[in-house]
Order: sequence, then C-alpha cells, then structure tokens
Amino acid sequence: MPQASSPDIHIVLFRKPGKTGMTALCRRIGLKSARATAKAQRPQTAQFANEAGVEATLFQLLGVAVIRARPEQVARIARLDEVEAVLPNLRRTVPRPRRGPGEVRPEARFEDTATLTWGLQAIGITPQAKLTGKGVRVAVLDTGIDLDHPDFQGRLVRKNLRSFVTGEAVQDSNGHGTHVAGTLAGPSESASGRRYGVAPGVTLLVGKVLNSEGEGFDDGIINAIQWAIEQKARIISMSLGSKRAVDEPYSPLYERIAERALQADPGTIIVAAAGNDSDRPAMTAPVGNPAACPSVLAVAACDQALAVARFSSAEMDGIGAVDLTGPGVNIYSAAPGGGYEAYAGTSMATPHIAGIAALWLEHTPKMTASELWDRLKISAQTLGPAADFGAGLVRVPGAESGAVS
Repeated sequence: MPQASSPDIHIVLFRKPGKTGMTALCRRIGLKSARATAKAQRPQTAQFANEAGVEATLFQLLGVAVIRARPEQVARIARLDEVEAVLPNLRRTVPRPRRGPGEVRPEARFEDTATLTWGLQAIGITPQAKLTGKGVRVAVLDTGIDLDHPDFQGRLVRKNLRSFVTGEAVQDSNGHGTHVAGTLAGPSESASGRRYGVAPGVTLLVGKVLNSEGEGFDDGIINAIQWAIEQKARIISMSLGSKRAVDEPYSPLYERIAERALQADPGTIIVAAAGNDSDRPAMTAPVGNPAACPSVLAVAACDQALAVARFSSAEMDGIGAVDLTGPGVNIYSAAPGGGYEAYAGTSMATPHIAGIAALWLEHTPKMTASELWDRLKISAQTLGPAADFGAGLVRVPGAESGAVS
C-alpha cells in the first residue's frame, strides 16, 4: 500500500471541474487569494490561504485542490455538497525498479538490433519511417531528464521543463526518467548510432514528479498533470504508481483526473505503467494505481519473444484492466552521464505506447483523445489473453497489417 505524506496535506476532489467547488471551500473556511500564480504560465491554477494557516491550491482544469489543514478543518470541507471526496496525499514510486536488461529468451524474434532496437522493430518502425510525432506535445512525468545528454542537445526548451519536487531540479540523478524520455523521444540518429526513440520529432515536456530515489506524492503529480495540460500536451506518459491488492478499488482521484482530461476538447490521454509486481509463472499480481483506473491507459510489457514479461502485472479482479502492451524487456535507451543502458519494466513499455500515440496524432491530427484511445486499441496486434496483454501490441500507422510473426 502507498504511504501518506505529512498528515496535514490532503487532496480535495470536487464533483465538477472549475471554480464552483473552490468558491464554496473558500467560504466555508475563510480562504482568500494568496500568492499569485503568473497567469500567463498557469492560468488555471490559483492559491488561497487564511489567517489560521490553511493553504489551498486549486487545479481548475482537473477539479482538484491540494490543501494543508488540520483534521477539524478537513472534516468541515468534506461535508460540502461540492466535494466528492477528501483523500490522503499518497506516495507513488517507480514500479519496482528493474535496472538491467531482464530475461532474454532464446526464442527472441529480433536479432539485428545494431541500428534499430528490437522494441522499435516490434511496433513497426523501419529505417525508412517518415512519421516522427512532429507537432505533437507529449509530457513525461518521472524523475527528470539528463539535461546534458548529447541526444537531447538543442531539443529541450526551458519553459517545457519543470520540477515539482521540492529541493530538486529537473536534472535526473536517478536515471529512470532519462531512460523513459529517451524511449519516447530519442533522436532518429543517436550519438551511439542506434535508434531507440519512438517519436523523435515530438515537442517534449518533462515534469519531475519523482525524487532522486524514485519517489513522489500525489500533490506534485497532480500539479504536473495540470501543468502539462496547460502546456497543451496531448499525451502524458507516467511510468509510476503504487501496488494494489486484488479487489482493492482503483484510485478515485486519478480516475476523475484522467476522465476529465480525456473528455476535454480535444483532450489528453494519460498513459501509465501497469506495474512490475508479478513473478511468473509462480505469482501474478494485479494492475497497480493509477493504471487500474478505467480512464488511464494501462500498459503491460512483453519480451523479445512477444510473450508476457514475467514481472508484468495483469487484470485479476475486474477492477484494473490491461489496455495495451509495449516492449518492456532489454530496452536500450539514454542514461544520465551521456551514456546508454538496457532496462526492463512496464515503465519501459509505457513510453513506447505514448510515442506511438504521438505518431498517430501526427498521422491524423484532428483526432480527439477518445478517438486516439480507440485507434490505439484497434491498431494493436493480438498476442494472447486480454488479462495479460489487453488489446495487444500497438503498431504504428501503416504497420497494422504487417503483424510481427
């Protein structure tokens, strides 16, 4: 189970997005406008406070507020008709980090990966590929990015980089975020000579929501999601989460956030890692949060044999379903210090799917988020049981009929 942060921080989930709920909250406990947020940068974010030390930040697009208040004040807020729930500020982490390539099966179907990684080959990318995700804004919410990596030089714009971790800059000292960002958006011609990025032409937004230890809390993640939407990101990639027991509910917080993002015009898809909590064949674990939410696109991992990765979480209880599958074993990508490493995990599968989503948006720019969701599932190659793979392995535009055999 995820652990709560300081007990005086809570998340208020309003029944509707917008200002109405926050107006009621301000009246109930006497909040007034506090530190002004630069409207040009965060027009849908506002901060409030009162003399009793209560602080609140409203994320208007999401219909959520983060409050610092005492228990008796929280109880008063929870009784408001406009409030759906008051929730603890839970910890989320990198899904059981799996550095190293993972299990490489002898029946692997991809041998020549010197210039194009097996993951890119599996999803239908070829050396002649023309789609790059150009013009599509994609956000990676993770441990940051290596700002000095040669493969990102000249591609990172300062206004598109932000840390939501107190006391830590965007610079990635963990490695997870750099690897994920590389898998999604690494260049067509990397310094190593091997292409590993799905969508090298996207406009990349990086929100640091996990610290150097790979841990963060809901308040920072919510802040980053709203920031990404304000920055017009159409896809948000989140290789993070928390373990969920069988029959434990999905997160109402992330379900409402993802639902509201998905249904906006034109909408934003949140893609999240299903989790690495299985140890197949002895034990299979359920999809974690927030991936378990119906409005979050949950990504499982397959290996080079297109078999389910032994660590990949699965649908076990009718609550947390797998939606799609991406390459997640022996995934080569960027690493801090200018180098490269191979990692394994649903964390690695997730940016493959986010990158493909960007290629589809470049291919058909007028798709809404809901239409994009459907297109990704329709384009998938069936690999096996939906509980393990969802609709299957997503393919890039034009490659749907050329399924990997």
